[in-house]
Amino acid sequence: MSVDKWLDAYEGQTTDELIALESGYRADSLVLVFEQALMTKAVCDGVGGLTEEERVVLAVEAVEREVNNGGFDQLFTDASKALAPYFVDSLDAIGAGEAARLTRQAIDALGIDGPVTVEAVDRAMERDSEARDDALAECDDRYYEHAGDLADPLFAYIKANRARITLGAWGRAVRSERRSMPSEKVRWGILGPGGIANRLLRDAGRAANFGVVAAGSRNLDRATEFAARFGIARAYGSYEQLLTDPEVDAVYVGVPNSLHHPITMMALAAGKHVLCEKPYTRHPEQVVEAFDAADRAGLLLMEAFMWRHSPQTRRFMELLPEVGEVQAIRSTFSFELTATADVRLDSALDGGSLMDVGCYTISGSRLVAGAEPVRVLGEQALGQSGVDTRFSGLLRFPSGVVAELAVGFTSEARSLEVVGASGTLLSRDPWQGELGGIELNGVAVPVAADDAYRLEMENLSAAILGHGAPLLGRADALGQARTVEALYRSAESGLAISLK
Repeated sequence: MSVDKWLDAYEGQTTDELIALESGYRADSLVLVFEQALMTKAVCDGVGGLTEEERVVLAVEAVEREVNNGGFDQLFTDASKALAPYFVDSLDAIGAGEAARLTRQAIDALGIDGPVTVEAVDRAMERDSEARDDALAECDDRYYEHAGDLADPLFAYIKANRARITLGAWGRAVRSERRSMPSEKVRWGILGPGGIANRLLRDAGRAANFGVVAAGSRNLDRATEFAARFGIARAYGSYEQLLTDPEVDAVYVGVPNSLHHPITMMALAAGKHVLCEKPYTRHPEQVVEAFDAADRAGLLLMEAFMWRHSPQTRRFMELLPEVGEVQAIRSTFSFELTATADVRLDSALDGGSLMDVGCYTISGSRLVAGAEPVRVLGEQALGQSGVDTRFSGLLRFPSGVVAELAVGFTSEARSLEVVGASGTLLSRDPWQGELGGIELNGVAVPVAADDAYRLEMENLSAAILGHGAPLLGRADALGQARTVEALYRSAESGLAISLK
């Protein structure tokens, strides 16, 4: 039996049932399915509820995925850093000595004094250090050359420790739930297999109503590599080729900002539903043109603000009435962008911090206010490439409430806070859900985690199948674009801009 087949989704199988599939499926495919199952088990039970052997699976897969996709820098800044204390020992446990040695070198480059904890990794990565960045880049090169494939030794470890790697009742519950779901699925294509597309598909194997069948890039090798990584059947060396595929129903547009609108228009003209990465555009007239085209063609278009689909956002809005009449809104989203050659720093590609991360704070402010701003004031600090590397803004809403936002590429901050007449509501990381949860009047509120990227694709897929409506549509995309455009106009002119 061929072992080139890809098992792309966990469907509630037990450990023994998954191992029994080894004669018909690739080892890296089966390992990925184990990871999907154990990640969800960790969400339900916490990492502390996993056995040592289960943590080994997650830690090794985290190193393999993140380092191959974005290097050790990505490993130490992504959510996977939560497994940092286990990286080296886990690689040693499966006999991947060279990968363990290189990962230890990368951790040593962080200059951590004491135990390797998530907090220590965060502090190390927050420091501006050219020597650290150079050392990590050198570790990347050596890892790619010498570490080797980890799938086979990890699968051998799973088989040897099957008694301590159990999915149990959780797996059976998922299997029962999946069997009750409809069999029809939307067939997706990915246009632009970059960093966000990699994150988009991390949990896609658990989706009940869609599958990804094609990937397209202007570079065929890149599309082929991406397709192999996620078990996607077809790879294309141009966006146009993918759009002619009759077995693609919908596409995700993950290209640079300035290409969002033209590629979306191409996709709609080809008869495809579209999920376009945020921000759709800074030009309101393009929003109108795109949604008019979708309406004429009977197609659906949605801007991909994944944070709006998360359980954390839903719970935040459920708690909002408990703080009373809203008095003020404050939001932040910034990170340290150390690379000098990055699309987010390219003015020709509509880069800039307001476009990249500020759009989240605008979205959060509009959601909390329940209205569109009537006046905005913006201030920006421009970097060497000519784009804003820091941006601060004020949004005044019809109720008189003013929202403050601060975003940028030079510090680390993620928050959404509401001050009400009778209390406060704070989300410590509303946009990505990695740094903390929700606090109502200073008291933590538990929220069950789920993958917002998968949820947004499930939402649009359900709408395509006639089982609901897209969470976000024309009005939200237009409100976003109008606010972004007005803030930039204010920053350039030094004047407050009316949106009435």
